Amino acid sequence: MFVSILLKKQGYSIKLNRIIKGEYIRHEIDISAIKGKERIMVECKHHAKPWLGTSIQTALYVYARFLDVKKLFTVPMLVTNTKFSPQVITYSKGIGLELMGWKIPKDNSLECNIEKYKLYPVTMLSSLDKKKISELLRLNIILISELFDIGSSRLSKILRIPKSKANKILEEANVLCK
Repeated sequence: MFVSILLKKQGYSIKLNRIIKGEYIRHEIDISAIKGKERIMVECKHHAKPWLGTSIQTALYVYARFLDVKKLFTVPMLVTNTKFSPQVITYSKGIGLELMGWKIPKDNSLECNIEKYKLYPVTMLSSLDKKKISELLRLNIILISELFDIGSSRLSKILRIPKSKANKILEEANVLCK
């Protein structure tokens, strides 16, 4: 969901989690992003342990999927919240697989886009545990900026926490967004 928000900011129209009939089999495509004649097949990989990085096996299967649906797309893209191995970077350059991750590519990396569009995800809040973050994501509350619209009273009800704790979360959110 987060990547779709980012791609919308870049001017793409988005379709999420579509089942696409390829030449041989059906595939679930995380994001179909369209702008002009460009049609991007986007595969998103979120890693809870960002130090693991994204391996070559992921890039191989993303490109294999693209080959089966290439009549519908012009470009494959792999997006992750981690780094890519050197092997993935070399392979992607050779086959035309676009990458977006931490520090890659230099001018369109995940952190560059987060800063550029001020799209700070709720997962950045250290004052929230995994259970509370999961609850927000379940309710499609993805961005820290959305918490300001909710306010502390509603946030405390949603997360079943005292209003004072909700205020502390909003204070941290405010610091991160400035």
